[in-house]
Amino acid sequence: MGSLVVSSGQSKGLVSSGTSIVPTNGSRPSCLIFLATRWGAQLGGINSFNADLARAAARIASATTVVCIVEKATATQVAEALQENVHLSSADLSDANAVHAAVDAISSPVAKDSQHWIGHDVHSGNIAIVCAERFGGTSSVIHHMDFHAYAGIRHGSLIADEKSRGQRDVLVGARHRFAVGPTLGDSAHRLVGEPAHILIPGLPEIRPSSRVSGAYQILVAGRMSRTDDAVKQARLALEAVARATRKEDLASIDWRLEIIGADEGPNYLPESDGVAEHWRQLTDAYLPHFFLPFDTERTSLFGRIKSADLLLMPSLREGFGLIGWEAIGAGVPVVLSERSGAYEYLKSRGRHNSVQHLLVKGGSVADGTPDEADIEALSELIVRACRDRQALKEQALVLRRDLLRDGHHWDDCAAEMLAVLRVPVGLRAHLRQVTERQPVIALGEFAVPTAEPVGRDAELAHLSAVWQPAEAGPSQPATTRIAIVTGAGGLGKSTLVGHWARQLLREDTKPDYLLAWSFRSQGTSGGTQSMALVDWILGSFGMLPNRYASFDERLELAVELLVSARGVLILDGLETVQFGPGEPNAGRISDEGVATLLERLIELSQGGIVVGSRFAPIDLINRPATRIDLQTLSPEAGADLLRERGLAGDRGELLSYAERLRGHPLTLNLFAGFVRERARGELRAIDRFLDAVGDDPDVGRVLRAYVEQWFRNDRAPDETAFQILRAVSLFDRPAAPFAIAALREANMSGLAGADVSDAEVEAGVGRLRKAGLLLENDGRALDLHPIVRGWVETNFESEDLEAYRQAHEVLYRALREAGIAQRDVDGSLDLLYQCLRHGVRAGLPKLVADKTLGPEIRRHNENRSVALLGLVSEELDAFGHFFRRRYHELGLGRPGYELEPFDEAWVLNSTSTLLFGLGRVAEAADVQVDVVTRTGNLVKRQNLDFVVEPFWGPPETDDLRGQLSTALKNLAESRALLGDERLGGELASRALDAALDASAMTKEAEARALLTWIPLMSGFAREAAPEALKAIELVLSAPVERVGTEAINLLTVPLLPLAVGDNDLLGRLIVAARDARGETPLRTYVLSRMNLLIAALSGDQRLVEAAWPLCIVPRLPVAPPQSEYLVIRKLEDLDRILRKSGHLLARIPFLFQRAVIYHLGARHWAKRGYRERAEADVVAAQALARRYGVAALVRFDPLNEGRDLGEVLSRWGDAVWRH
Repeated sequence: MGSLVVSSGQSKGLVSSGTSIVPTNGSRPSCLIFLATRWGAQLGGINSFNADLARAAARIASATTVVCIVEKATATQVAEALQENVHLSSADLSDANAVHAAVDAISSPVAKDSQHWIGHDVHSGNIAIVCAERFGGTSSVIHHMDFHAYAGIRHGSLIADEKSRGQRDVLVGARHRFAVGPTLGDSAHRLVGEPAHILIPGLPEIRPSSRVSGAYQILVAGRMSRTDDAVKQARLALEAVARATRKEDLASIDWRLEIIGADEGPNYLPESDGVAEHWRQLTDAYLPHFFLPFDTERTSLFGRIKSADLLLMPSLREGFGLIGWEAIGAGVPVVLSERSGAYEYLKSRGRHNSVQHLLVKGGSVADGTPDEADIEALSELIVRACRDRQALKEQALVLRRDLLRDGHHWDDCAAEMLAVLRVPVGLRAHLRQVTERQPVIALGEFAVPTAEPVGRDAELAHLSAVWQPAEAGPSQPATTRIAIVTGAGGLGKSTLVGHWARQLLREDTKPDYLLAWSFRSQGTSGGTQSMALVDWILGSFGMLPNRYASFDERLELAVELLVSARGVLILDGLETVQFGPGEPNAGRISDEGVATLLERLIELSQGGIVVGSRFAPIDLINRPATRIDLQTLSPEAGADLLRERGLAGDRGELLSYAERLRGHPLTLNLFAGFVRERARGELRAIDRFLDAVGDDPDVGRVLRAYVEQWFRNDRAPDETAFQILRAVSLFDRPAAPFAIAALREANMSGLAGADVSDAEVEAGVGRLRKAGLLLENDGRALDLHPIVRGWVETNFESEDLEAYRQAHEVLYRALREAGIAQRDVDGSLDLLYQCLRHGVRAGLPKLVADKTLGPEIRRHNENRSVALLGLVSEELDAFGHFFRRRYHELGLGRPGYELEPFDEAWVLNSTSTLLFGLGRVAEAADVQVDVVTRTGNLVKRQNLDFVVEPFWGPPETDDLRGQLSTALKNLAESRALLGDERLGGELASRALDAALDASAMTKEAEARALLTWIPLMSGFAREAAPEALKAIELVLSAPVERVGTEAINLLTVPLLPLAVGDNDLLGRLIVAARDARGETPLRTYVLSRMNLLIAALSGDQRLVEAAWPLCIVPRLPVAPPQSEYLVIRKLEDLDRILRKSGHLLARIPFLFQRAVIYHLGARHWAKRGYRERAEADVVAAQALARRYGVAALVRFDPLNEGRDLGEVLSRWGDAVWRH
């Protein structure tokens, strides 16, 4: 894989250089040739899309010329396009020779296979295909319209069918197929039978207006010809707006309507058609209205969109709906048709409830009369939008912000296309620097308590030491200031830190950045948080991480940004990524990515870090840090808190309450909420509440009193509020609105269903917020304090198990559907990971594993970027959902939910493998002992002549014997690494016996590989030879679809001849790997990288020359699934083996292997004349050297012709040894 490199300079937030992360053929230039009918917005959305995509490609593509050929272009357009590095020219798009001549006149010669001809549907797709076939290069077609969807509306059936056949021919003929949004993606898949690559248009660069005042302006935009109106439904919009103006409570509103797209001409709707008179009759009065021609000047059009209060896109069908998407980008409330690609995309991301939407039925095609039900439905949405004008505006601004943070820029869209075309991209494809740089205060998706902390003045003073302005003088330290805030749940850690952060932003000397993150925003049930955290840091700086950048590349970029300026990073809720009390490594950070981030920042940053956790992080405890250990409040401070929260009464009364509740801040806040919102100061109600709490006033007793005295009070129960509370408790993170909506639609017993009105639900939510039970947020999601959530969910489960499981099943299915859609659009697995938890808690572990964990998550990991540490932890979290408690707390490690024997063995084996991959070998061994014991006993007791189909992958014959072999092999590996190599060898022999008994070739290959490297670890290389040769034969004959894991597990096989000094045998192995390369890129990628490293460090230049070409061709756009962390795992083994053998490689820790390869690569490229590529590899190697603090290597230039390979290796070894 390529690398991503940031500058070493200290300029604030600037990024200077980078190399491609997609495969390249040396450094040869490429040429992108876009073909369209016009430049810009002329003649519709396709040309507009083309121009924006071409501009973005020109911004981010590396060593690439961007050309656009249109049928007509003005001199002004040519000059303006050239300013954005797009070479615009005109040619007849029906004449391939003319198009090629126009390209030749612009572009310097490039290799034929580096030309990429890009057309749009039937408009310019055919000419792209013809040019690619005739003049060389690849052809790409972007799908913009589904003609079949318009049959009988815009076109007759015969015409629509003819056009569809033309589309199919174009899509089939193209090398690469793209579609704009998910709806058109489905259309392309239906036409061709193969999936297309989805492109999501970027949001426009429009600075939104937050002003809400004056006239209420509604905008309808699009082509409004008579033939188009049956689709665009402009008359529907007209009738609906007219009906909305008649509402009595809206009579004083100054209404304005603009319809853009009513061009002059015989086929359009000019005012002379009497539309204006019809409008006057509909509204019973004159209202300002404008029927305007379509504006091809984007600045003018965007200005109109920005000034609108509401945009209507009530189309009967819309492939994507660019005008609605542009309004979202302007922060304008919209009404979208549910039959539009924009709506479908928002729905796939769980954001469709952030816009108003309706399903348009359509009226008369003959005369354009709208359907009455459509008019009424759209009118009601317009009325609601007008009445809730401010709220919808704020919601629109939040949606725009979130979409931009998620990476919906045109550069993202171009990067997706370039990744498919394998065109190298510069650093801006991975990171986007915005001009509006300002401090950020947010806790991810987690609600921040807004109340001021009471009785914490001393703690606030300690926190203030974390940040001191640079002007403080020579006393300013050169190291990171660290504050660790600890305390039990409910003592107010988040409130304290959040208040301090807001206070810091009010000061004159603000930090360059203030980033605050809560790990609880990503769930409180464990698992990785590092990938989400790192991407959030990049997004907070306005940076866009490309999906193909691996986790360690993103991490390095985040560190570079954080150390390039002076600021403060707050990490709250750290306990969710720590080993808990009583666990092995108690207090240590369990997520390697988070631990690495903190370690790097402490080494390099001159700002501040504030960490909040329920228990002290061991990783930071020995660092110079300010320790703030929160305790309960004194009676005086507790009384002050109650007064601050709105309780009246004399001082003595408040003191007695504070003493009774033992000064616990969360308990006091809940009590204050009850007295204020429910008891309304009535003494008898207060007494009953305190009696229910009893003499042991923990949070659980207070919550039970809430239920008894408020929600289920005999005189005035509040069942709606309680049901809302229960619904929110089912989530381990802020509850997504679409998931709450799914629960309501299910209309379940015990939860606020469809029979409870929206007004009642909103009122219930308001009461819970005022009482302090729901956390404050920006209105997008409902959330609870983790202690409150845990108690309410446990109470729900114990009181009504059936309803509890049904609710989780509803959430499982809703999140699974949304998760699959999200994954298919952007590769994200977040929602799918969430659905696992709900499915298992619904009592459906077998269904979850069989239908989701295997086929939808593990099988698709190859389609997303491999997070070197993050991906492994995410998968471990996925398996962790099958345990009621953590695996090491279970005694025998058995999952807490009933599974079939084979399924249980598979879950346990997978869990142990992932623990092993994270370096948690002792934990992995504990799980492996259990699975060996349980599975071995079952094998003995049962007559296992049946066949079980595994959860994922191609069906194969397998039974518990195969799982037993895997468990024995895993345990052997763990025991050997833990120092008992004799036992490891014995267990490996038993694993081989079980594999042979099961007739499982893949298991046999793994066991023989194990029997190879255990003797190598012990220093007995020759004894390993027989098993090594058998393992080599097996892997070379393994089925293509199963070879990946075996190739990784056999990485150490080539070490055998190296360890015994047989370079001839090593050379034969390298040749064997080269000859087998056609079977699978994964196999070649893994084996060849290791072969190169070993050959280079053997000191034999001939072997290097033989091995290096293997590493060039198979560079993959994404790393092979589950490979990188296993490669590193095997490299740890390599380090142990060679330390015992005394080889030179023993002096180089495994983490330096990538930098070694880059140095060797630089020499390879330089010798062949590819200086630019060589220099890029030098930069990559030096970045890695900086990462690990080896200063000598930063100064070392491998391109110096005076140094041979031996000196390169010697310098590396000496520097690392000193380090």
